[in-house]
Amino acid sequence: MIALDLDGTLLQSNKTVSDKTVRVLRRAAEKEIHIVLATGRTVWGIQPLLKTLGCVRYAVMANGAIVRDLQTGEVISEHLLSAEKAVALYDYVRPLDVMFDFFADGVGYTDKSFYSYIERVPADQATRQMLIDSRKPIASVRDYLTQSGEGVEKVNLLFADMETRKRIWRELQEEGDLVVTSSLAVNLELNDRAATKGNGLAGLCHYLGVPMSQVMAFGDSYNDINMIKTAGIGVAMGNAGEEVKAAADVIALSNDEDGVADMVMRKLKIMEREA
Repeated sequence: MIALDLDGTLLQSNKTVSDKTVRVLRRAAEKEIHIVLATGRTVWGIQPLLKTLGCVRYAVMANGAIVRDLQTGEVISEHLLSAEKAVALYDYVRPLDVMFDFFADGVGYTDKSFYSYIERVPADQATRQMLIDSRKPIASVRDYLTQSGEGVEKVNLLFADMETRKRIWRELQEEGDLVVTSSLAVNLELNDRAATKGNGLAGLCHYLGVPMSQVMAFGDSYNDINMIKTAGIGVAMGNAGEEVKAAADVIALSNDEDGVADMVMRKLKIMEREA
């Protein structure tokens, strides 16, 4: 199995996947290797990429909150935040200069004010566009949560001010009742305690009968660390942070240098020699 984070890992900085990487992953899939996306995104947010790759059946989404068979629609595992907890988080950050959105039923929802706020976020245009494309605006996030009463996959906080981000990260971690991670330098991602990429990947491996020792997992961000540690071969991208690299078994080339394709090709060549 090959498990792939998206932003900063499989995807280049312009949020596209190279033709070379697509070819290499399809070649791996032809050898009956599962190609699994392990992402903070929802199923709605990965649809264009699924079409491009054409070789992905399973995905660990919303940082492990949902593991799904994309072919049948079956939910293999699910670990949600309660609507009450999501509302409490909304009320906690509402007085602050923070943008709140959440994922539910495979869709990212945000207030309409998101579109003016995001222009203040210190991120490149490709990242801003990705965030816009993966959210659906609604009149009131709080009203939606209170009226639906349904659990949510993930809460995402977006920051224009990085000092505020540091403070909120510290305060939420001290509470200890959430998994607090990040996939971008400008966000925080909040999940149920059981929802991590590592747990999601382990559950999928159990479901498919694949030993974790036979998993190669790629990532670049804080929310990838436990997946990298859990996999038989944990791979940090060359553009990853130092904490991520320290958790890995191998350091690949960067996402803009086709680091995923390079590592997978090396593994395929070793398999072919041993066959």
